[in-house]
Parts: sequence; structure tokens; C-alpha cells
Amino acid sequence: MANLRLSAMGAYAEFERSLIRERQREGIALARQCGAYKGRK
Repeated sequence: MANLRLSAMGAYAEFERSLIRERQREGIALARQCGAYKGRK
């Protein structure tokens, strides 16, 4: 039972990470449009 809970936590963490990455990409794209995001040349 504990093993099942652990793998569920792992899957959730993975999902969480992909959501965060998605949000970061959106934020960066928005900032670029506004000209606020200056990446390394």
C-alpha cells in the first residue's frame, strides 16, 4: 500500500513539474512580447 502511495506521489510530482515548466514558458513568451525578457544573446 505504501508503495502505491509513493508511486502516486512520484507521478504527481512529475505532473507538477511539467505544469510549472509550461507556465514558465508562457510567462517567458509573454515577457518577450512586452520586451521585458532579455535572454542571453
